[in-house]
Amino acid sequence: MTRQFIDVQALLCDYIADVPGVVTVATRTPAAPTGFTADNTPFVQVRRIGGADDTITDTARIDIDVYGTEEQAHDISELIRQALRNLRGTVFNNQLIDRVSTEVAPAYFDFVNTEVYRYIATYVVETRNQVTAEPE
Repeated sequence: MTRQFIDVQALLCDYIADVPGVVTVATRTPAAPTGFTADNTPFVQVRRIGGADDTITDTARIDIDVYGTEEQAHDISELIRQALRNLRGTVFNNQLIDRVSTEVAPAYFDFVNTEVYRYIATYVVETRNQVTAEPE
């Protein structure tokens, strides 16, 4: 048998897609920053920015950027934070989520386009690896 870690980015994209107010969620922004406008929002970007493992548990550091009007970006960031707190100790898409913690709470960060507001938060998500059968 082979053990492999799940794609935490993909799992979180699926999970966050159900958060109220989220219109689009992906691992990349839809356009270059200069072409990213209020018409593309609200938009949520999920990126793994590092982490570690102990061969059983994958500890992923995840940045979640929320783009939108000032109110959208702030409110959706907080809704995502609450949703992620509810994810710990559960199974989602047949994956065990051990722990989720907020490393950096949602905060405003300047963005190249002044029409668009961006809030960024960093989370630590711990998941167990999957066991898959090896080909015969």
